[in-house]
Amino acid sequence: MAKGIGPGKMIRYALSFLLLVSACSVAAGLLIRQASFRKTPYEQAFRSDPAILRSHVEYLAEQCPGRNCANPASLNKAANYIEETFSLYTAEVESQTWKETENNLRNVIARFGPDAGKLLIIGAHYDVYGDIKGADDNASGVAGLLELSRLFSRTPPSVPVELVAYPNLEPPYFAGPNMGSSIHAKSLADGGVRMKGMISLNMIGFYSGRQKWPYFFIRLFYPMEGNFIAIGGRWKDRMLARDLKAGIRGAGGVRVISYSGPIIIGVDLSDHRSYWDHGCPGVILTDTAFMRNENYHTKRDTPETLDYDKMSGVVDGVFNTAISYRE
Repeated sequence: MAKGIGPGKMIRYALSFLLLVSACSVAAGLLIRQASFRKTPYEQAFRSDPAILRSHVEYLAEQCPGRNCANPASLNKAANYIEETFSLYTAEVESQTWKETENNLRNVIARFGPDAGKLLIIGAHYDVYGDIKGADDNASGVAGLLELSRLFSRTPPSVPVELVAYPNLEPPYFAGPNMGSSIHAKSLADGGVRMKGMISLNMIGFYSGRQKWPYFFIRLFYPMEGNFIAIGGRWKDRMLARDLKAGIRGAGGVRVISYSGPIIIGVDLSDHRSYWDHGCPGVILTDTAFMRNENYHTKRDTPETLDYDKMSGVVDGVFNTAISYRE
């Protein structure tokens, strides 16, 4: 008859198991966070301008509040402003239109770079939730798009790039066929366009307060102070996340972290998800929205709450990533 396991051996087994679990947890954390020191050098003599970013946010927030299908005049005014600004920097500007109930909606698209090659899409939604100004959500992302158009007019990318401003991200349209990004992604796929990746600029302006991660595991590996920009996507999007992270780190100006793993903590809550459906890698670039910004979806989301210097660092990083790509 076999002897029983003594208390000493049980303790050793338990400690070994805990060490194994801890090692696996650390390895998983490092994988999803993509710990890396890689930087893409920023080789341009010019940078994005915080004052210009602020002027775009102020116009959209103050002149076009409540920009959604409940306020079509405001939504259309925002689209006109985006189109007019894009047109200052490229002749290749178009509106992609469709009708949703009684409203005529449009994506506003600006194209840069060569005609041939895999397309990089950088997008941001210009609608808001309810009757609010929506400075961070998402005038900040649209301001980033508009400033990228100015930068690309000075140094065109080596791969084709489309900057796209979308309506209908916010409820009740989110995840439905009338999301602007769903319309755009489907049109590219139906047209046989080869897509390199999609970067969604969704709330890139708020940098203060404590970070409210929803899971204990995430808190072990990510900062607790809300002073960074975050990249989120699936494991299969990790190469795009890696490149974007290196571009932002190389540009400097803002701390960047990344998550590439299971669809939790909101990594699917933006326009990049529309491109996943067509086999295109996609990531969200965000200040983490409701996990940091207590003004989210309230009337307190106003231009004076944003940090335009850090926003400028984000835009420089996206620009640095795009112009560093080679076909």
